[in-house]
Amino acid sequence: MADCPHTIGVEFGTRIIEVSGQKIKLQIWDTAGQERFRAVTRSYYRGAAGALMVYDITRRSTYNHLSSWLTDARNLTNPNTVIILIGNKADLEAQRDVTYEEAKQFAEENW
Repeated sequence: MADCPHTIGVEFGTRIIEVSGQKIKLQIWDTAGQERFRAVTRSYYRGAAGALMVYDITRRSTYNHLSSWLTDARNLTNPNTVIILIGNKADLEAQRDVTYEEAKQFAEENW
């Protein structure tokens, strides 16, 4: 949404989904990826079964911070936590600042 307010600190949501006939409760913590909230958001990694590392394909600065966020996720979760890389705003291809190829290479080198 174009007029959606930015996440400040942490947003939290819960959703129940059905997978293969079983109901699963998801607790989703949006930590916004903002460096100024980094110390606060580290505590939210505890007990995580998965993490989505999302960067904005039109803003290189969000991509450049992935390594440090990935380090936090690996250090603060258990070794079985699933981590997925997502390039957001693919509908803005004309404004792309991070190529698919370099993001793919980053993923291949780090996962």
